[in-house]
Amino acid sequence: MPLTASTPTDRFPVVIVGAGLAGLTAALHLAAGDAQWWLGAGWRSKVPALAGLVLGGAAVYGVCLLALGFRVRDFSRRGAE
Repeated sequence: MPLTASTPTDRFPVVIVGAGLAGLTAALHLAAGDAQWWLGAGWRSKVPALAGLVLGGAAVYGVCLLALGFRVRDFSRRGAE
């Protein structure tokens, strides 16, 4: 069976996770904003902003993994035994 973006693979999980991390890094870099805002803002502004970054980053990472064929069942260690 040829390897495509829609089929799960056992041979390239490191590549798939690496691509997900690259997407996560890009999304957080673009969404984080200016450092001066983070240094000058009060905690009441930072908490929701940080929560948004965490949730947004998790969503981007999950979508990248799903788009590349990594499935929840791939987290199972049954096949390694």
